Amino acid sequence: FNYNSGIGEKTQSGAQTDTHHLGSTILSRMLIEVHEFCDSAIIKHWNNIPHHQLIYEIRDEGASMGFITSKPEELSNSEKSKLHAIGVNIPSIAQMHSRELLDRYLSRALNIELQDGRILKAIDDEKYVLTLDYTIKMLSIHERCRCKVPVIIQGETGVGKTALLKMLSVLWNHSYMMEWNTVRSRLCDFLKSITKIVDCNAELYRDCISTIQMQNAISYSDLLAICQQNPSFNKQLKNHLLQMRHLFIISMLQSEDKRSLKTLFSDVETSEDPQAIASLLQWICSAQLKTTFHKILMHSALTPRDINATVKKIIEEANMLRELAEKQYHVKVQRVPTVILFLDEINTAS
Repeated sequence: FNYNSGIGEKTQSGAQTDTHHLGSTILSRMLIEVHEFCDSAIIKHWNNIPHHQLIYEIRDEGASMGFITSKPEELSNSEKSKLHAIGVNIPSIAQMHSRELLDRYLSRALNIELQDGRILKAIDDEKYVLTLDYTIKMLSIHERCRCKVPVIIQGETGVGKTALLKMLSVLWNHSYMMEWNTVRSRLCDFLKSITKIVDCNAELYRDCISTIQMQNAISYSDLLAICQQNPSFNKQLKNHLLQMRHLFIISMLQSEDKRSLKTLFSDVETSEDPQAIASLLQWICSAQLKTTFHKILMHSALTPRDINATVKKIIEEANMLRELAEKQYHVKVQRVPTVILFLDEINTAS
C-alpha cells in the first residue's frame, strides 16, 4: 500500500508521484472493474481470467490505495505506468502469494487491525489456509455486499465455498470478538483488584480467575464460593456486573444456559444475594458471541414454509442487532454486525 500525499512525494521505488492524473487513473480503473463486476462471462470463467482490483482504505488520518492482481504479468505497460505515476506499487506474483501481503490487503479493505502489524490472527485462529485466489474472492464478495448485491457462488462440493464465507464472516465481525475479549479481561482485572477483601480460599479464587481468562467452563459451586464473601466484596462485584449490562457486546452473547440474561441482571439489581450474583457471573463466563453465519442446506424435503420461518428468524435477529448497535454507537453502518445467510446446494436440491 502506498499513500499518495501530493505532488512531489516519492514512491517506494523513488519515483515522483503525479496527482494530476490521480482522478482519471482511478476512474478508468473503476470502469474496468465495473465491467468485470457485471460480466457473467468473466465470472463463469473465473480461473482462466486475470483479476485486477484497486483496494481503498479510508481511516481517520487519510486514505490510501493498493492494487491486487492474480496475474500482474498480464497488465499492460500503459496501465502499469499510470498506476506507478500515482504512487501505487504493483507487487510481483511471488509477493502476491505471500501470506503477510494477503493479510495486509484484507486488513486494509475490511478495516481490521493486524497483530504485531503483520498478520490477521483471526485467520490463524480459524486454521484457515489463505491463498491469493481466496483473498480476491473475499474482496469481490465484500465489494458486492457493500453494494447490497446478493452473491451466487458456484463450485463443486468440497472446494471451500462454506469455509470461505465462514472465514469472511469472522473477519467482518472480528471487532466484536476483540471487544468481548476486552470485556472479559476487564472482568478478570476487576476480580484481581479486589483480591484483598476475599475471604474464600485464595487458591480457588486464583483458579476461578484463570478459568475465566482461558474461557473454559466454570462450575456454579466455585463461583458461589467466590460470591459468598463479605458485603463489601458482593457490592463491588454487583456494581461491576450491572455496569456491563448496557454494553452492546452483552446483547450479542448466547449461552447454553437457557435462563434469561435480562432476568438474571434484574435479580442481581434487586438484591445482593450471592446465588443471584453467582448465576449471572456463570452465565457471562460461559457465554459466546452469537453466530453471524447462518447456513440453510437446501434439500427436497425442505418446504417454502420451512425456509420462510428460518429466514424470518434470522432477519429478526439481524434487525435487533442493528437497532441495538445504532443505539449504542450512534452510527448507521460502520459498527453494525454483518450477518451472512448462505443457502447451500440450492442448484442441486430438487
